[in-house]
Amino acid sequence: MSKLRTAIIVDDHPLARLAIRGVLEKQRITVINEYEDGATALEALTKTAADIVVVDVEIPGVNGVELVEKLRARQFTGVLIVVSAKKRSLLQQTLRSGGR
Repeated sequence: MSKLRTAIIVDDHPLARLAIRGVLEKQRITVINEYEDGATALEALTKTAADIVVVDVEIPGVNGVELVEKLRARQFTGVLIVVSAKKRSLLQQTLRSGGR
């Protein structure tokens, strides 16, 4: 039996979250929660374990780059998937911070 894989989605756009959820669920990944901003997600991730975090670069509060940096600083060992519809410069910065 394969290990249950879990994910958290962090994106302020409801349609984007819905699309990401659909992609993850097709891969048999269970989405355990969704957040609209980085600060709320960061707080939740100190209490909840997830194998995968999908984060938009441009989210309110703690942005995607900062969220990735803070999660890596807290020794988060899961997969961080960073998405962006726009700003390539922020995406590059996030990759340097440990996102994929």
